[in-house]
Amino acid sequence: MAVEVKFTEALIKGLVLPDVGRAEYKDAETPGLYLRVTSAGVKSFSFIGRTKGSGKTEPITLGKWPAVKVKEAQGKVLALAADMAAGESAAVARRTKRDELTIDKLLQDYIDAKGKKRPDKLRALFRLYIKPAFGGRKLSELDHIKVGA
Repeated sequence: MAVEVKFTEALIKGLVLPDVGRAEYKDAETPGLYLRVTSAGVKSFSFIGRTKGSGKTEPITLGKWPAVKVKEAQGKVLALAADMAAGESAAVARRTKRDELTIDKLLQDYIDAKGKKRPDKLRALFRLYIKPAFGGRKLSELDHIKVGA
C-alpha cells in the first residue's frame, strides 16, 4: 500500500530508504503518480492509469529522480491521463514505437527481398554515408527536413 504525500523536491530528497525491497509513495495532488524508492537508493516516478474502455491498469515508468523533477513527472502524468481518457493506450503506443522498423533493418530487408547480386557494395555505401547519421533511427523519426539538414 502506497503512502499518500504531497510530492516536493525537498520531500523526495529527504525520504528514508527502506532496509530491504522498496517503498511506494502516491502523490496527493496528481492522481496516478507514484514514486518508488528502493533500498539501493533509486527513486523513480511511475504512472498507473486505465485506458478508457479497458478493464486493465497500465503501469508506465516516467523516469528516475532527480533527472525527472516533480513538476515534470506531474506534467507527464496529466498528458498520459488525457490520452488514456481519449482511449489511447500509452503502453501500446510505446510497444509500437519500440517495434518500429529502423533504417538498418530496412536495408537488410531490402537486400534480402531483392536478392541483390552485390550486397557488399550497397552495405559499404550505407555504412559510410547513411548509418552514421540515420542507421539506428526509427523510420518515423525521419522526414525531408531532417534528411536535408
